[in-house]
Amino acid sequence: MCFCTYALLSGGPTVLEWTYPNELFPTSIRATAGGVATSISRIGAAAGTYLLPISLSRLGIGTTMLIGAGITLVGWLVSVVWAEETKGRTLAETSALPGRSRQGSEADAPAGKFARPTP
Repeated sequence: MCFCTYALLSGGPTVLEWTYPNELFPTSIRATAGGVATSISRIGAAAGTYLLPISLSRLGIGTTMLIGAGITLVGWLVSVVWAEETKGRTLAETSALPGRSRQGSEADAPAGKFARPTP
């Protein structure tokens, strides 16, 4: 039952590495930000894959699970303190550079100014 609950609840946060960077970064670096977030995620997954068996054999199941819970708690605390909330905001608002006016940008321009003419 616990494994099913974990599998169900871990699905939502797993896709955040694709969506959250796309909401936070300007279009010019959006793909790079998504790639960096995915890369960091993959490095963490690889490290966990190789370190888990070592931890299980040297520290035991209980200690290993407590370490995993501690890492999860630290990640949650970092997210609560530093992650920007994007709920109820447009993509243009969340991806705007700090201190930079949105005037004259592609996001606020009339559709015809940047639109490609149809053949």
